[in-house]
Amino acid sequence: MADVQTDRNEAVGNCINVRTAVRDCYIKDVTSEYFGENTIAAEVDNPTLSTVMLGVFSPSGWRVVDYAVESGKRKAVFKNVEPGAVYIPLAERGGKGRTEPCGYPFVYGKDLSVSTIKPGDRRCGLRLVRKIPFMPWLYEWFSQGVGGD
Repeated sequence: MADVQTDRNEAVGNCINVRTAVRDCYIKDVTSEYFGENTIAAEVDNPTLSTVMLGVFSPSGWRVVDYAVESGKRKAVFKNVEPGAVYIPLAERGGKGRTEPCGYPFVYGKDLSVSTIKPGDRRCGLRLVRKIPFMPWLYEWFSQGVGGD
């Protein structure tokens, strides 16, 4: 029988419409056991947000992986984050469970540094080369999370 993880209830309670496995009070966050304890602060665009979530991009859209332990003054603080990945701060917009970015994406490096990814004027060229044939089902899977013209 699993115990209720009461330490997450307060942060999760403010965002009742966002559906994510992170809300399950019977799931324990064991990130610190694998990567050690850490604390990072991410910039957010709205200083009055009461609940900020940590997200990653997936083919089906933004995926919430954690909640900030505190937020305000244009910063959101997250504990025990896995290094070596790209994250983005998210907030619930419109009260219907929809999440949208509330800051710039950032990389939490394996050297424990935080690098914000901000758009700039600089452009560069890029050439992509495939190693395997491009099957029709791959096109559908890759384009699930991509929209626009």
